[in-house]
Amino acid sequence: MGIIANIYRADNRDSSAGGMSSRFTEVTIVNVEGPFEPTVGRPAVELVDGYARGTCFVRPTYLCEERPMMGGTFVATSDSRFRNKVREITGAEFSGAVPFHDRVEF
Repeated sequence: MGIIANIYRADNRDSSAGGMSSRFTEVTIVNVEGPFEPTVGRPAVELVDGYARGTCFVRPTYLCEERPMMGGTFVATSDSRFRNKVREITGAEFSGAVPFHDRVEF
């Protein structure tokens, strides 16, 4: 179970190379406690520690073994549980959107 969040992109451009953000406008963040299950239209993602200290990003759960990169989109929600999870991960107060790492190059 998790919370629903929106995917934001600039001018509807997609640089994800076919990543999740090219097909969806909403996601379900499953590692933030909430009442929602992932669905076909709102796939599962997780909010994780970033590659640099004090940062975090969102990635699809199916990429947990990969090292995805940002495809130009961001994820955000007004739900305070999102902000609290970012604070738990980074140790800093935060309000805004975080990068969506759904691009993988093979």
